[in-house]
Amino acid sequence: MAAVIRAVLLLAVSVTLSAQGSNAWPVDTPGPGGFSVKRLDVVPVIDGRQWIEADVKSGETTSWRPAKADYTLRLRDFEDVGDLSRGALIFERSGARPVSLTDAGKTGYAYVTPDARFIFMEPLIVIDVRRWRRYALYSALGIEPYLDIHAISNDGRRLLISHHQCPFDCPNERGTYFEVTLPN
Repeated sequence: MAAVIRAVLLLAVSVTLSAQGSNAWPVDTPGPGGFSVKRLDVVPVIDGRQWIEADVKSGETTSWRPAKADYTLRLRDFEDVGDLSRGALIFERSGARPVSLTDAGKTGYAYVTPDARFIFMEPLIVIDVRRWRRYALYSALGIEPYLDIHAISNDGRRLLISHHQCPFDCPNERGTYFEVTLPN
């Protein structure tokens, strides 16, 4: 009898964890979730050693499997929303139904950290794939859109981002740069 109860409990835990993975919407979590930010007075050089250019996906319908990931991402169904073309970001894992990470909204870009743990999207929303949590960092950290992701540190723990008043038609705007530290 104890073996049957143990098997039922293991099955229930397995189903729950699967639902938290890619069968259900990530849990919207208030606050910064261990992320922190500091404003930069000097913008670091993206030299391929200390700072590595971020492989940000945007534009046309695209599908990719990030290195070290057990999932695939798809940007699709683009439409002009405001000043940018934005699309739905779909998360897919083998054996589970696809989940839209953008819910009813759209995003202009997606970036996945080299360890495949964090998925960033406009306007600086992040999905912690390991914990299956969603954080609205732009709001929690007080950084207004429009935001661009430029680079990741060589240790994979910090992102270089910038804020601009407008996405395209402010050619003389330098922007404000920030370093976002990722949680462990």
